[in-house]
Amino acid sequence: MGLLACLPLAVVISTAYAQSDVTQPGDPVIASSSNSPGSEGVANAIDNTQAKYLNRDSANDANPSGFVVTPSVGITRVTGMTITSANDAPERDPKTVILEGSNDTQVGGWNDPTNTWVLIAGVTNIPLFTARFQTQAFFFQNFKPYRHYRWTVLATQSDLTGTHNSCCMQVAEVELLGSTLPPDVTQPGDPVIASSSNSPGSEGVANAIDNTQAKYLNRDSANDANPSGFVVTPSVGITRVTGMTITSANDAPERDPKTVILEGSNDTQVGGWNDPTNTWVLIAGVTNIPLFTARFQTQQFYFPNTKSYKHYRWTVLATQSDLTGTHNSCCMQVAEVELLAATQSNPCGQTAFVEQPVDTPALIGSPATFLAKVNGPWTVQWLRNAQPIPGANKLSYGTPPMTAAGDTNLYSLAIVGCQTSQVVRATLFTPSATKSIGINFRGQGANGTPTYMLPDDIAGIQLQAYWNNATNGSGTTGDGASLPDSVVDSDNQPTTITVDFMSTGEWGAGVGIDSPLQRMLNGLIRTDNRPGTPGHITFGNVPAGNHAVLVYMVGIPLQFQDGDYWITGVTSVTNYVTVMNADQYKPAPGFYRGSSTNRNARTLANFVRFDNTGIPPPLAEATAAFRSMAFSSF
Repeated sequence: MGLLACLPLAVVISTAYAQSDVTQPGDPVIASSSNSPGSEGVANAIDNTQAKYLNRDSANDANPSGFVVTPSVGITRVTGMTITSANDAPERDPKTVILEGSNDTQVGGWNDPTNTWVLIAGVTNIPLFTARFQTQAFFFQNFKPYRHYRWTVLATQSDLTGTHNSCCMQVAEVELLGSTLPPDVTQPGDPVIASSSNSPGSEGVANAIDNTQAKYLNRDSANDANPSGFVVTPSVGITRVTGMTITSANDAPERDPKTVILEGSNDTQVGGWNDPTNTWVLIAGVTNIPLFTARFQTQQFYFPNTKSYKHYRWTVLATQSDLTGTHNSCCMQVAEVELLAATQSNPCGQTAFVEQPVDTPALIGSPATFLAKVNGPWTVQWLRNAQPIPGANKLSYGTPPMTAAGDTNLYSLAIVGCQTSQVVRATLFTPSATKSIGINFRGQGANGTPTYMLPDDIAGIQLQAYWNNATNGSGTTGDGASLPDSVVDSDNQPTTITVDFMSTGEWGAGVGIDSPLQRMLNGLIRTDNRPGTPGHITFGNVPAGNHAVLVYMVGIPLQFQDGDYWITGVTSVTNYVTVMNADQYKPAPGFYRGSSTNRNARTLANFVRFDNTGIPPPLAEATAAFRSMAFSSF
């Protein structure tokens, strides 16, 4: 019989929303202050785990707290947010939040005076969160895209919960819901008609959509006497335009547009700029365009539009004449105009898989759940045998429950219109004939814990089903008594084997809770490095013979631990490791074995293994002992 001991654990919470989160782990993020515990820093707010961000500035609601984030996918338009409550203390949950945006080139800090912030939305009187790790969603109107976002908590749920908040503000996760900039539906070569031929030969209307800085100039707008512009028929077909960009030309700011209207038509053909046989419908009017502060500067404008059109007419009614200090007696001019349409297409030059789905085992009666990660809020679609699966457009997909016949289908994930993942299979998991026992520690306090393994989770370097969740993290059972727990084996059969353990603390590693492996590694127990007081995990009523013991460990973010592991009374071998922390593990998830027997030459590892651990009668007991020394970096 093999024995598996696991030092770490989870709970799965999954909610789907109509829009995508434009943030992702690793995006540049700035805290409102450094007044946070080392393992509960600001990066946890957008790490896609239940690890929490805690900031003490909001004790007694004395000061605001929050963060600034710059989505790495680029400029985005955010129209909603989600907030997920943390693991404890409901009085610390947000009650009043504001979201602001900035298009400054750089952000100097949380409240740098050189930055300009524009209010996007205020969310007040947030309802009480009725559970831990509960997610609430909030939506609002916003037609303007931004490069940076500042998320600020002005008040917590203090007192409304029945408890005064003298501590802090905390959240498990914040998502900013929206999309990347819609693409320009025009392209060089699209049919385009000028409002008149009153242009120099090299500054004609084709320049308005040529994707260069060459300008379109029309003299009809001298002294703002007449409108000028163009009609374009995008070759991509019918589109729904919800925004535009205007880029100023190389000189003469007084010629820049000040008032523009955009119209649409679904006529079969356009007879000309102002042909009486055509019907035009107003889509949007953009008035009082701010002065362009530089040449070749691009300004963006967004507006609500629910109707699609085949042709578009873009018209300048007034220029920036006189507002610049110079009267415009010449013309209207622009370097470029883009018509932005909300589409389901992805920017294929930017898309990529961060993590591919892999073959996934499942027990009879349980689904196989495939997981993937992509590098942006792209539209995705799961495929079965190269055919779309209706409704399967999230980054995870659970197959129908596995049957004894297995699953012969081939699955993949498409970033729509761009690329498709490797093909993967759902496999029927058959427990090994060599019985084993898996123990999972739930952890407590932070970083997504307590975390429990699910009954059908399969995880480990030696795949193990039917993990036993330890009763709690302190070594005692639910009633507080120091009694051993009975366990089931890898066939889910009761055994006479018991397990008890001793530790000096429990915590969360912060590796995530989405997959069985993450859940297995997320909860942890630990002990202090004090002579004569090692922690232990003891298996009782163990049959005589040779066994194997595996111990998994991932440490707390920002902490660096030296760990010593040995089997008490059975072998004199001690493995000396530097425990891989979550920050080291998450960029390259996998199994890294520690096997050094030299205290001065430790291995960076997340598991150790003891083979041929003989248990002669009448011992009937195997104890995995451990000792750790932690030091932090902040």
